[in-house]
Amino acid sequence: MGGGADDVVQVFWVMRHGDRLDNHDSNWKKNAKFRDDTPLSPVGHVQSGDVARFIASHDSNVKHILSSPFLRAIETASPLSKALSLPIKLEKSVWETGCRSPPPPHTEAEGFLLDTSGYESAFEPTCGERPADFRPRLARSAKILAEKFPVGSGNVCIFSHADPSAYLVTEFCGIDPTLTGPVSPCCIFRLERRQGDEKFKVVLNASIEHLSVLGKTEPCHPIHAFHDWCRLFEEMRVAKLVEQTFRWPPNKEELPILKKAWHARYWRLLTQGKTADFPVIGPPRKSKKVLFNCLKCGVVSYLRRSLFETAPPSHVIYCWKCKGSFLLTAIPLPKQPS
Repeated sequence: MGGGADDVVQVFWVMRHGDRLDNHDSNWKKNAKFRDDTPLSPVGHVQSGDVARFIASHDSNVKHILSSPFLRAIETASPLSKALSLPIKLEKSVWETGCRSPPPPHTEAEGFLLDTSGYESAFEPTCGERPADFRPRLARSAKILAEKFPVGSGNVCIFSHADPSAYLVTEFCGIDPTLTGPVSPCCIFRLERRQGDEKFKVVLNASIEHLSVLGKTEPCHPIHAFHDWCRLFEEMRVAKLVEQTFRWPPNKEELPILKKAWHARYWRLLTQGKTADFPVIGPPRKSKKVLFNCLKCGVVSYLRRSLFETAPPSHVIYCWKCKGSFLLTAIPLPKQPS
């Protein structure tokens, strides 16, 4: 799966950053100067190395490495940058959705190989943007970047975040957002276009096959009503590939099973379209919560209604107080919150 001559076919690689440190260290944000600018966890650094090895061994035509200016994205891009001796171009237009403030400036003094030739971002997004603005912003970014790096200018790697990665792929390829797989940390989208093509084609759809470990930062997606990977987990449980208590992240024995099932489901989703059991986004409901009493200690708690209605029957509920666990199907009929 080589890159091919760049005057014939061009590849855009789109990746989410790796596993975040704040998902492992609950005290990190309490002491952080820039709370939105979390670094990678040790697992995230392993994942970024996995990405670098995979792309370096599958594409000899990478000429441009673009990264969101947030630290976690730069750290994820850094191993590939050093392996290929290519500087990282900081591209603001692909930074995190809904961020409250711009990230602090990161420089070569931190050990990164950054482009100091005066690279200019497509544009700088507005901080505090509304969810309705996310997709139009990434559509604008995708259009500018596709024109900025035309076929013949070399292959491009873009290191971004969860929602921006899904929306970028959607806009680069002109496909329905629900056809992109859940955006796991360091998952890879490989997009290809030929001279004269209006849009890219998806060759790898949120692939995790290159990863040696998955951390605590869960998959995410801006469109799915409930993360579709829960549906995948249900398929794996029904097929008795994993235990009923299987959940993210998989252990060492479960990882290769998940990789195989992940590839099969999300390639099928891309080629066959929306599946019958795919979560449907309905009209907004008056009540977004379902109240229930813990079956073990009796404490009142609640579930998101979207979770109650779309999670598979074998989904496990954990009580916030007694830490007990029970199946979703064991919860009695929902009560409406007052």
